[in-house]
Amino acid sequence: MHPHMFTHTQPPSEGAAIEALYAMGHSLLTQERFQEAAAVLRIMLQVAPTDERSWLALGECHERINQLDIALELYGAGTVANQDAGRCEIARARILREQDRVAEAVEALELATNIAERLDDDELQVLIEQERRAQS
Repeated sequence: MHPHMFTHTQPPSEGAAIEALYAMGHSLLTQERFQEAAAVLRIMLQVAPTDERSWLALGECHERINQLDIALELYGAGTVANQDAGRCEIARARILREQDRVAEAVEALELATNIAERLDDDELQVLIEQERRAQS
């Protein structure tokens, strides 16, 4: 018998498992396999409920099949699960704007701005400015 046949390998770390789930979910999303992507992303949410990417990608799945109310709820839940989820606030603002809920869209962008300033996140600031221009 070959000595390596019985070597024990460690299971992937939680971080590696989360990254693998996100990669799989994102890949399925880009292939427009929305139901499968959503299933994978829901598993990711169970493992890492504060990971903003899973809320964003799952929300996008629902947006892409025109379930805007579900997407809006998911983005809102992302902001509850992670107080730093500024990108979820921007996604909320985009849907609210598309639904002509202007005051709520402006409020969501203000929340995103507060997060960006608190985190000193320049990339988030750029995304906020892009959404502000779209609202004009």
